[in-house]
Amino acid sequence: EKWVGEFRKDAPWNINWYNKSGEIIANWSDGVKQ
Repeated sequence: EKWVGEFRKDAPWNINWYNKSGEIIANWSDGVKQ
């Protein structure tokens, strides 16, 4: 698993979370999970 993006105040802000296959399994935009 891998996180790519930006954290603000120790919380995910603009983050893509990828699994081992490279697929996005979670996304946060402006601190809100999509």
